[in-house]
Amino acid sequence: MSLDIGTTVVQYIKNGGHRLGVIYKKKVEPDGWAFFEVLWVSGERSTERCDKLKTCKDIESQFTDLMVLRDLEASIAGGASYG
Repeated sequence: MSLDIGTTVVQYIKNGGHRLGVIYKKKVEPDGWAFFEVLWVSGERSTERCDKLKTCKDIESQFTDLMVLRDLEASIAGGASYG
């Protein structure tokens, strides 16, 4: 998947963390570098160079995965057995 407007991206940060966002603007410089305006899930916005971003699955899918894991954890805590 290529980076374009509407693409969900992840940026890995020096401290070992990461942040998720969505590209909402694209600008290609005359020297060939592509820059993207990204709206991060934290609400902040920034301009990022293309080599600093990676595509990731939809943020909505990640929230769905978290809810499934939460429900699984609750059922195990309630005595359910899987396996």
